[in-house]
Amino acid sequence: MNAVVFVIAGAVMLIALVAAIILLPKAGREAQNKAKMAEEERVRDSVRRANRERMSQTREDKKVDRLTAELEKLESRYLAVKGQVVGKQPSAEQQRLVNQIQGELARLKAMAQRANSMTEEKRKPYADTIRIGERQVRSLISDLSRSGKTK
Repeated sequence: MNAVVFVIAGAVMLIALVAAIILLPKAGREAQNKAKMAEEERVRDSVRRANRERMSQTREDKKVDRLTAELEKLESRYLAVKGQVVGKQPSAEQQRLVNQIQGELARLKAMAQRANSMTEEKRKPYADTIRIGERQVRSLISDLSRSGKTK
């Protein structure tokens, strides 16, 4: 009877050992698969977030590009009016207006460049200030065009 108990106990131990060898790696593989899937999901989320940020940045860059294009149009209008109105010897009023317009355009262009490297929250006040400055420059250009031609 002792021998039978030892044989049965040995068989049970053998079966338990084989089961452990077969089942434990499977559980480990499942844990590894879950970890891989979780990592892949984190990577996908990061890519989606980066794409959203890039798209947002692209939209913001387009806004800054529009502001810059408006400033360039404004400068070309200024140069056209200056060419038509101001001669070789501008009057004192014309010279004052020319200096004001040039200074304001330079300031607005510098602001547009700074706004290009800012976040959206910080960029909005700059864009508003640039629009206000554009209106002032348009007003100054109108004043220049009404100042009378010099030769």
